[in-house]
Amino acid sequence: MKRGHPPAEAIPCGLCFKRETLSKILPMPESSGVSISDNYLKYAAIGLSPGLLLNKCLAVQRIHDHNTYTFRQDNQRLRAEIHVKTGCYLQECFPEIGLFADKLFVKGVAEMLVVCNFKDLLQLQEIRQHLARNVRFTFFLLNSLKFLYHCVRFSLLKVGNSFVKPSWHIKI
Repeated sequence: MKRGHPPAEAIPCGLCFKRETLSKILPMPESSGVSISDNYLKYAAIGLSPGLLLNKCLAVQRIHDHNTYTFRQDNQRLRAEIHVKTGCYLQECFPEIGLFADKLFVKGVAEMLVVCNFKDLLQLQEIRQHLARNVRFTFFLLNSLKFLYHCVRFSLLKVGNSFVKPSWHIKI
């Protein structure tokens, strides 16, 4: 992850950490509007500790009509906002995993532009924070292609006003 690549497998919500790892991560930054807790904790822990990632499915998520996030009308916008905020705070708190944090941030910005608009994007305090810290030519140069890729990708996924559900969302 220190080289900017996301983990191959996501950590399920039954999160477990060594106290030593959590002492490096906590206290977490606070964000208004959405919770960044799961993603922030997972990515910071993976980036900061000598962990183990298994290329095996260890858990499944039960998808049902009362999931807080899965079936929300605005879940794409919410996911994008979480990526923007998580990327911003990871970059701020843990510059050693900055390449990954930048990728997450750029992906969230691109998705937000596709699912909402530029005005909504600029409403996020974290956008202004991140850009103020990263007003460097190299940041824009390194991330412009990633940004365009994600804009095209999310635009292609968009069907009318809704998104195509990812294939891993299987209702049980």
